[in-house]
Amino acid sequence: MNRRLFETLLIIFVILQILIVKANIGLVEASSCESAYNFAGIFPQDVSFTPNMLKDGLFKVPDGLPFLVYLHYQNKVYPVLSFFKDVNVFLRTQLGLDKTFFAKNSNKQLYAGSHIYLHRRLQKIQISYEKIKFRTTIKADSSLPLDTRKKVRKGKEGRVKVIKLVEYVDNKPVSSKVIDRIVEIEPVDEIIALGTKKVCKTANVDGKEIRYWKKLRVWATSYDHTCAGCSHWTATGKYLTDGIIAVDPRVIDLHTTMYVPGYGFGQAEDTGGAIKGNHIDLGFEDLNKGTWSARWVDIYLIDHCMPEVKFNWRTKWDR
Repeated sequence: MNRRLFETLLIIFVILQILIVKANIGLVEASSCESAYNFAGIFPQDVSFTPNMLKDGLFKVPDGLPFLVYLHYQNKVYPVLSFFKDVNVFLRTQLGLDKTFFAKNSNKQLYAGSHIYLHRRLQKIQISYEKIKFRTTIKADSSLPLDTRKKVRKGKEGRVKVIKLVEYVDNKPVSSKVIDRIVEIEPVDEIIALGTKKVCKTANVDGKEIRYWKKLRVWATSYDHTCAGCSHWTATGKYLTDGIIAVDPRVIDLHTTMYVPGYGFGQAEDTGGAIKGNHIDLGFEDLNKGTWSARWVDIYLIDHCMPEVKFNWRTKWDR
């Protein structure tokens, strides 16, 4: 066989082998690989013989004897004849792989029997969408009865487009970085009107008609000036006597007039360290003469609904 015929056959064989190797790592269609197998009469587990590059229209066969190396990729091992000792030259020049492929945990210099662990790193743009929650705004409305709620405007969620750069190694995500967030739909706040109008109502309590603007369930205890931390004078400067009531100002405003079933009319004129939330303390000038036992009770805030109820408290400034 003359030299020119040998080189022609070798080039054909090399082209087929390049198709085989690249098909096995997913760089050409499987159909091309199958045609190459049928034509060459070989199978994927056979030794791959792959010279390097096209020069002046012909494949130039590298000088030197090839040696066998083992290419590991996606849990498979491919024996390949290498003409190059440098692993990068082998991958880029002989196999023609781009820079998305890299050899991990491999020696830079190849020898007979070397193992090359091939991986592929790809970056892809990933687009997802997230909801933006709307806020709820409460606005006082003096035209609505106290504590009545009315939805003025319905809230609507917004939407943001999230653009991520995801890096994959061997088709498995290894890192993700948000490169942009684009608000496509702005959220619309929900607006709730909260009534502040004190509308008077009527109830029959303890055999008498009580006009009130708010009923409140509280835990009611009792005290006098002898309790720990107490004195004859309240937080508002009133003399502690029957009708003085200690409250949490965050729940009941100071100076609020109220009716407590079983106790009578009283006014919020004191506070206390232990009086928190829906807890009131009913004042007595002398607790030994009182008749109150701690219990849950519905109280009635009256204020302007019963303007005839008045108190003439003694204050510490009167002395």
